[in-house]
Amino acid sequence: MARYMNVCLMFVGMGILFVGVSNLVHAEDKCGVIAEKLVKPDAVSTEFKVPKTRLKGVKLSVEQSAIELQMVKLHYAKRADDVYSDLGTLQPGEQTRVLDAPGKKRVKLKGVTVQYKIPDENSQGALIKVWVCK
Repeated sequence: MARYMNVCLMFVGMGILFVGVSNLVHAEDKCGVIAEKLVKPDAVSTEFKVPKTRLKGVKLSVEQSAIELQMVKLHYAKRADDVYSDLGTLQPGEQTRVLDAPGKKRVKLKGVTVQYKIPDENSQGALIKVWVCK
């Protein structure tokens, strides 16, 4: 009887693990671009106005040139803004980690402010994309 219970518990544990891993894999599939902007090296910040969108998280990506993300501020409706300052430098084609929205329920994003620096002095600019994850 004890052996039967151990085998059952093992299968239940494996099932929970499988569901958890599959949810993590599919979490990336639920992200989409909501805004993008070409930024110039001579500017130091840009603001993205986005339609109020319910989401669970936000991430940024960059194309064309490397960019150092010095500060990212997420503006929410009826909630305090989130500020991130530890995102580092993104090379073309790279993305930040998903920046989780506050609370357990989805919240409405109003906008995103990015302070940045383009390290390459010869760069014509970089394309920053804002992704929302639902």
